[in-house]
Amino acid sequence: MANSLENQQIGLGTILAPTPKLGVEGLGWMVHSVDVDKAKEDVMHVFGSDPKMVRWGFVVAVLVLCGIGSAQVLPPEDYLGKPIGADGVLADYAEMVAYFAYLDSVSDWIDVVTIGKSTLGNELIMAIATSPEVAAEIQTHRSIARKLRDARISLSEAERYASQGKVILLDMCAIHSDEAASTQMALRLAYRIASGDSAVTRYLDDVILLLIPCVNPDGHQMICDWYEKWKGTEHDGCWMPWLYHPYAGHDNNRDWYMFNLAETRLVSKVMYDTWLPQIILDHHEMWMTGARFFVPPYSDPVNPNIHPLVWRQIEVVGAEIRLNMQEEGLKGILSNALFPAWWEGASVMTPLWHNVVSLLTEAATVRIASPVYVDPSELGAGGTGFPQYTRLTNFPDPWDGGWWHLGDIMDYEEASLVGALEAASKHRKEMLLNFYRMCRDGVDRGKEEPPFAYLIPPGSDRFTTCRMLERLMLGGVEIDLAVGSFTADERTYPESTYIIYLSQPYRSYVKDMLECHRYPLIKLLPEASPLEPYDATTWTLPLKMDVRADEIRKPFNARTERCITIGYPQSIVPDEGRFLAVDRTTLSSYIFVNRAFDHSLRVSTLTDSLKTLSDTLLPGTIIVDLGQHAARQRALVRHLAESLGLDFKVLNSKPSCVEDLKRARIGVYQAYFPREPEGWLRYVLDDFGYRYEILHNEDMKRASVLNRFDAIILPSIQPSLIKQGKPSGRWAEFYEPPPPPYEGGIGDEGVKALREFVTSGGTIIAIGPTCDLLIEEFKLPAKDLLKDSDGGDFNCPGAILRLEIDPLSPICYGMKPVTPCFFFYSKVFSTRIPFGKFNRRVVARFPDEDLLLSGWLQGEDRIKGKAAVVHITYDKGDIILAGFDPVHRAQTYSTYRILLNSLLLAGGRTRGHQVHQIQ
Repeated sequence: MANSLENQQIGLGTILAPTPKLGVEGLGWMVHSVDVDKAKEDVMHVFGSDPKMVRWGFVVAVLVLCGIGSAQVLPPEDYLGKPIGADGVLADYAEMVAYFAYLDSVSDWIDVVTIGKSTLGNELIMAIATSPEVAAEIQTHRSIARKLRDARISLSEAERYASQGKVILLDMCAIHSDEAASTQMALRLAYRIASGDSAVTRYLDDVILLLIPCVNPDGHQMICDWYEKWKGTEHDGCWMPWLYHPYAGHDNNRDWYMFNLAETRLVSKVMYDTWLPQIILDHHEMWMTGARFFVPPYSDPVNPNIHPLVWRQIEVVGAEIRLNMQEEGLKGILSNALFPAWWEGASVMTPLWHNVVSLLTEAATVRIASPVYVDPSELGAGGTGFPQYTRLTNFPDPWDGGWWHLGDIMDYEEASLVGALEAASKHRKEMLLNFYRMCRDGVDRGKEEPPFAYLIPPGSDRFTTCRMLERLMLGGVEIDLAVGSFTADERTYPESTYIIYLSQPYRSYVKDMLECHRYPLIKLLPEASPLEPYDATTWTLPLKMDVRADEIRKPFNARTERCITIGYPQSIVPDEGRFLAVDRTTLSSYIFVNRAFDHSLRVSTLTDSLKTLSDTLLPGTIIVDLGQHAARQRALVRHLAESLGLDFKVLNSKPSCVEDLKRARIGVYQAYFPREPEGWLRYVLDDFGYRYEILHNEDMKRASVLNRFDAIILPSIQPSLIKQGKPSGRWAEFYEPPPPPYEGGIGDEGVKALREFVTSGGTIIAIGPTCDLLIEEFKLPAKDLLKDSDGGDFNCPGAILRLEIDPLSPICYGMKPVTPCFFFYSKVFSTRIPFGKFNRRVVARFPDEDLLLSGWLQGEDRIKGKAAVVHITYDKGDIILAGFDPVHRAQTYSTYRILLNSLLLAGGRTRGHQVHQIQ
């Protein structure tokens, strides 16, 4: 807000991006009235001495000190010195933050706050826009939203609060950084508000707008820099050859119940903790040659756990948006199509289970900021609810084709947001009251109908249990802890059992995250295939993380206390003994091993089971040798195992059936056609403390480079992208050559180097479709059974299946004999009797019956009893074929060990060993 030193500092402190394009020299006409040296001193106090940070800070400080804005607010074009919305023009993140800081300093309509730091350390800002009168009572309105959400008040109290309160509307821009128009729209809309444009501000007596101008600051800066580099060349607007989120790329919009990413956590805190918006808009872009704009209602199928009032209010808000856009003459607006209402995981979808009126908008895209010309003959339709590009009841005014510009997208997105503000203002009281009603229904239904609770008793993997509970709590779930033993559904549960009652405001979310799902098979015609899911068909968290969660069908009594946070358990390290043992059933044991490597602790692993006086240790158990300085090393073990929940046991002597563990030298292949599985793989490696190096095409072609490593991981990616650097199949027609430094793949030369690597004793871990490359090029004794499937007789688009594993295989140490596995268009293998330099062992397979645990599986007979993971020896080396991604989106803790064990196996191998028997 203007004249607020505290908020000016918040705005100034948000700039942590590369050097902006406008310098101090452009402000000479106003600097004469300012003590420049004092201004520079103040700016450096906020920004530090980095000149990249200081330049925009000085610009903002000068404007503030000069009192700019007392007569008028500068539009972004004048402030930034570039025509916002014009073809080929993007304000980068530093410029955006500077402009919002400026608006904060000169207008009473906008307050800019920092909600935290992005993955790469950029400040993530949010603008709070409302009338000055509402702003003066902002804490009161936040308190009202919390009372309505908590819903432990009477209807009459709720009606009183709804009469007093304001609708809170969260608008999110550009989570996908190559969909950049909304970041520029946010600048323009913020200017309209700050300058008092009544066409927008008239709604802000009833609405508090939370505007996040860029959900992914890191990616926006990358895209701006990349776009500027190639603008005006034949590669204008081309695909960037690396992920625009450091870990997730496009999948940063698949993380919104798992909360792995910094940005997900920060924005979700706004959604479910600090602000509790009742309406959310999330702006995206889609393909160039279809509808110009999508606004909900969504398409079928509908998830049954979402409250019906959500759908009815989406109809109201969506209709107001479409009406506003039509009144402005905007053509080509589609609804009730393409985007189904089934799937959790996206930034705009997950709030639906939190009783939020959450609307996705999708605009036809351009080449980042360069316009495209769409010939009328190129316009087309497709997908649920959009069978033909013609006038339809849900598409009444088709666009005729022609030039399509960045500014056009901004016009559509701005009109959609103004329409949502109008709907929120018109229906303010009923929106607030319905928010209460839905939350109250959750509280009441949880007391009246099953399930009544989910119980998570203390288990062997306390670390993963806490991670699951932490993620549920980040989603606003209320969790209690039993302070004594109790009985539920005729079973006795011990003290410290976690209890998640279904009687809570977010009952829909709790139920949807913890229960098993059955995807509804809706056919538009009897002979037609079922409607395809947009993404996965299930996300059952206890199965994906392999944590016991008992569904309770009858009411019960227990003494409990509410969990404010989830505290990670301390490890148990005995006070005696030189040799300590800890098994791999706790996933954090792998974190400990990597920490032990960092500190040169001597660790080994059991190769066979071992009976002790009190227990039987399983193969794969980790042995720590404290050596001659046991007291000092024991203290180090306690430090390294802090908050990992490990239970160490004492051994009287070092077992004979052990192999030393060594840190594997890991190389991760990174294609220049970026794919999200590679990013998520790096996330997991970083999360668990692994060291690795990135390998690009030129590295992969040199055997001398590959032979520096023990293990090379080929993430889930099409074989043609690895070998030729271009997609195959249905994506081939959309391929456009990248700039010359990034063209091509590893070619025959890279295949030859990989063969030499594994022949000399290296380990290759191939995931998903990369398995096909090795099977074909290395003539492995395995076959991809689904390679030629067209989906007619087999389909498994994101389901959780049972997996039978070989507990004696080093690749499966620590896993249960039957383990949940996430199958997402994965590979399944048949094997054959090997010969010569080959050997093979099926270490994980699908059972002969009852494969499906949650989701949708069609044609299960195709994969019954077949191999999911195969360990092949190739001369002196190892090849692990993992048909499914064991670390899919950093969500599938149940199968992490397949990757982590493979890396430990690779580190323990001595390069140049002879062919080893694995049967």
